[in-house]
Amino acid sequence: MQNVQEQYIARRIERDRLVLGRSLTDRDFRAKLVESPHRSLSELYGVAIPESADIQVFQESDDSHYVVIPPDMSSIAEELSDDELEAVAGGWFVQLIWTTLCVGSGKPGGT
Repeated sequence: MQNVQEQYIARRIERDRLVLGRSLTDRDFRAKLVESPHRSLSELYGVAIPESADIQVFQESDDSHYVVIPPDMSSIAEELSDDELEAVAGGWFVQLIWTTLCVGSGKPGGT
């Protein structure tokens, strides 16, 4: 069984792959993601994301790159049960995404 960090990484990669793949191939999705990230991600992930959640969309340029790090998970148990993992994947995980820290150069929010 995977530990919490491995589970988080696996789920995060799945979610990131969805956003990256779709935003690279679907100009309409990309525009909607910038204009309405809550609705776009809710539809993509199939989970309700509250409007109170702070979601920021940054578009990288040739001279900017953003590194997103996860929240400190040192206080979380080493392994999650299947039910806990499902909760992470279904809703809590999305909360972790929007509480991460973006570090980068360039102008955030540029499109």
